[in-house]
Amino acid sequence: MCGRLNVVADPLVEIFVELTGEPYPGEDNRNTAPTEQVWIVRQARDESRRAASARWWLTPYWSKTLNTRYAMFNARAEGLSTSNAFGEPFRRRRCVVPVCGFYEWASRGRTRMPYYIRPAGERPMLLAGVWDRWRDPSSGAGMVGFAVVTTAATPGLAFVHDRQPRMLSFAEACAWMDGRTRQADLAAMLVPTLPQALDVIPVSTHVNNARNKELLCTEPIGDAIAVEAG
Repeated sequence: MCGRLNVVADPLVEIFVELTGEPYPGEDNRNTAPTEQVWIVRQARDESRRAASARWWLTPYWSKTLNTRYAMFNARAEGLSTSNAFGEPFRRRRCVVPVCGFYEWASRGRTRMPYYIRPAGERPMLLAGVWDRWRDPSSGAGMVGFAVVTTAATPGLAFVHDRQPRMLSFAEACAWMDGRTRQADLAAMLVPTLPQALDVIPVSTHVNNARNKELLCTEPIGDAIAVEAG
């Protein structure tokens, strides 16, 4: 699963320039929760890649309301192509979500311990996503929402949770967004893998409250656990 995101202008500026030709346009949010706005990258009709502000909660275009009854911020890779909500976005509206890292909570008996998971190097993560545009039936106002694609956890991350976001290499990210990529090649990108080494860092329960956005959210309370790429 992917419960919260960390997005900070540095080091996201460089990766946005590489993907879109423009620097990161957003503000820092070290504890981004579902339904909050996040900057994603998607391919336009002219095949250029552009940044867009999107709500981290995909509402299908056919939905009558912005109902949050069902969790729509993660999309399971295993059922992506056949899902009523995610199937068409997977075929036609794929995006990449550049982040500095994400948070996940591990069950330890009756308690849940938060971990901050970040790249071991300086390069940000590129998460696979799908997006859709919902329009208010009464006003016609549009809203872009997205979901992070998740797979079964790789062995190195399984001690935290049995799910993880699908992290993409730069080449995979470009292919993921490309409307010309074959469905068979897209399906091959949905297998659990880690394109970069990670640090899994225990952090305090300060991060549990989504209103807390300061640097304390990512401060370690124990030693980082190294997870190799693969």
